[in-house]
Amino acid sequence: MDPAVKPRDDKVPLHASPQKTLNTEVFEKGLGICPCYNVSMLHRIILLVTALASVALRAQEPAYRFTISAKGSGVPLRRAEVKTGSEVFYSDAEGKLEIPHTQVGETISVFRDGYLKLTLQKWELSTTELNSLFLYPAQPDDSVIIVTGKKRSAVSRKSITIEESKAVAPRGDPAQITKLLPGVQSPSLGPNIVVRGSAPEDSKYFVDGLDVPFIYHIIGGLSVVPEKLLEEVEFSAGGFGPEYGEATGGIVNLRTTGTIPDRPMTELKVNLPIYSSVYHERPLSEDSAFSISVRRSYLEAFLPKVLEEENTIVPVFFDSHMRYLKRTDDGYYKVLGLSSLDGLVLIVPGPGDETGQLNFDVSTFFIATGVEINQSLGSAWRYTATPQVVYTNVDSQFLDNFVKIRDQTAKFPLEWQRSMSRTDKLYFGVELLHSNAQVDVLAPRIVNDDPFTDFEEAPQVETSTKFRESIYSSWLSYDLRVSEPIVLTPSVRVSHGTQVSDTVIDPRFKALYALSKEARLKLAVGQYSKLPQSQETDEAFGNPDLGNEHFLHYVLAWEKDWSDFWTTDLQLYLKRGRDVVRSDKVLRYNNEGEQRSQGFELFLRRNPTGRSFGWLSYTYSKTEERRSASDAWQPYKYDQTHVVNLVGNYKFTGQWSLGSRLYYHTGDRYTPVSGAVYNSNFAKYQPRYRNEDRYGARLPPYYQFDIYSVYDFLWDRWKLKLRTGVEYLALERPAFGVTYNYDYTKESYFRGIPPIPYIEISGEF
Repeated sequence: MDPAVKPRDDKVPLHASPQKTLNTEVFEKGLGICPCYNVSMLHRIILLVTALASVALRAQEPAYRFTISAKGSGVPLRRAEVKTGSEVFYSDAEGKLEIPHTQVGETISVFRDGYLKLTLQKWELSTTELNSLFLYPAQPDDSVIIVTGKKRSAVSRKSITIEESKAVAPRGDPAQITKLLPGVQSPSLGPNIVVRGSAPEDSKYFVDGLDVPFIYHIIGGLSVVPEKLLEEVEFSAGGFGPEYGEATGGIVNLRTTGTIPDRPMTELKVNLPIYSSVYHERPLSEDSAFSISVRRSYLEAFLPKVLEEENTIVPVFFDSHMRYLKRTDDGYYKVLGLSSLDGLVLIVPGPGDETGQLNFDVSTFFIATGVEINQSLGSAWRYTATPQVVYTNVDSQFLDNFVKIRDQTAKFPLEWQRSMSRTDKLYFGVELLHSNAQVDVLAPRIVNDDPFTDFEEAPQVETSTKFRESIYSSWLSYDLRVSEPIVLTPSVRVSHGTQVSDTVIDPRFKALYALSKEARLKLAVGQYSKLPQSQETDEAFGNPDLGNEHFLHYVLAWEKDWSDFWTTDLQLYLKRGRDVVRSDKVLRYNNEGEQRSQGFELFLRRNPTGRSFGWLSYTYSKTEERRSASDAWQPYKYDQTHVVNLVGNYKFTGQWSLGSRLYYHTGDRYTPVSGAVYNSNFAKYQPRYRNEDRYGARLPPYYQFDIYSVYDFLWDRWKLKLRTGVEYLALERPAFGVTYNYDYTKESYFRGIPPIPYIEISGEF
């Protein structure tokens, strides 16, 4: 063995050097390092010290700190791209990022989809303070199609996005969008809708499943729910599923948002000359939120200063809401409270009764509270429950006549849904309803066959009646895909009402046949029943022996997607009603009436893109009635032959949009006066009507054109929305009714309001 090579000592680490120099030993001793450690360990320590020093130096190096947010709201923008020189950086979930001073070039550019590009010079930035950058919204891309999710199968339901609704609906209220869809006729007077010839009270209105008496205010083109709260408007003109009962017309269901806001937000709105409102929402946690709103009209406050010499009736309204939203891993809870008041106020009193006062009060008020619970019960089951209580107060008083209705209704609908397979679903539900109502009436009892009956002089009858009604319902529905292109949905609803002691079974059926990827055929047929109203069963003014009304719906529809941008929906419908509540010369009400409505609907739609959308809806319909099977068919009160809606909206920039609506319908029907008889007892002429002329005449056609503009003025963390426009543009003011001279020999029209310019300002912060 070579004596210069020594064997390795097992106690020496493998990485140790076999020899050390004097300088190394001195250096190690100077650092206080035990000689048993080798040079490699020393290198590690030096590298660690160097790294710590480098971090300390970089921490002292100037850096640019940024937050990137949306202009007008201050909402942080995630994944915003910041480019400087050849380097690219991205903001985090809170819109924040930091760039070292040495990596910032002479300019920086900030990009984000949907926003305008922002370019800044280096000298405009600060290394000592936070740089807050706000991006303006860009002009939307007209080539991007907005896609909505699929919903429970329906035949006559139209799906309009909430953004479309806000853009084109009257006053920007999404709930008003139903008035612009096929199958809907809007009376010239009044806020309610007529669906395929059915009276307004034949349709049902819901807010998150809460069954409310009405959703439209009598003025202002507004619903009872603030538009900020709404996420979806579901509307079905007929052929709807078994989950809906006590409706023979259509269904309108307003759905509130299920999104938790990322920050508190308050909106103040002033609409001249109609109303003001305040809306506030805030997150309570990552999975819960709260909102509240109040709105009030004030026409009655300043019109008396303008109108001083005549009796004038002015509509007023009020509404408010409170809502709590809680999202869970398996679903959500929505606790909702609503209140709304609509009325007519006499703002300039004139001559009246013997006291010199004209008693006048017409109002409808309701309070609705409830909770919507939607939860999963495993991989296959899900349930929805909506326990609720609704209180309604209706007052109608003129001179010394009045009708007062007080109603308290408790309702508990519960539905289970089971996924039988990837495509098949089973729905089963029950519904319990109990109502306590009191109806007080003081009014003249008109004798139909008395030629000299006069409303003002007829003997009055006063009644006070209490009604207790319980309705027990259940339903079953099954979505069955029998083959790839065919889906069948048989269903049935069974209801029993205690007031009339009547049980009804309403079978219903829907079918969908996919002709191709772009075209579909849809079919719906079913029976829809409805109990008589409480005042119709009053012993003094009605008939306590009334039973259910029954309507058969037949719908055949064809849908076609012509391209990504254009779609068409054609529908034929027929409605036949039997046991309809009508009156005759003997009984105030009976179940001998019949009604039929048939028509054709066209919905030609330009699908919504980022920049524009619009549609044409056309309805041809004919609605008739007869009081008994032995009578001839006559026009119905709500018959309108032609209804046309043409709407469109275009966004010129990310802040400015322009829209318009053209609305036309055949004139409303009325019964003309056939002659007059002079009654010397009352010293006046009394009109006479022929039964064969019932609703046999029409008012002139109604049409109007509205144009409006919306512009957003943006500050960093708040914005001001300015909505201006003109409504009721027409060559001639619309006719709303007929008036006669003293002896009924001359007929004239009383007309609506002239074109009205308006301005609406809302601040959101």
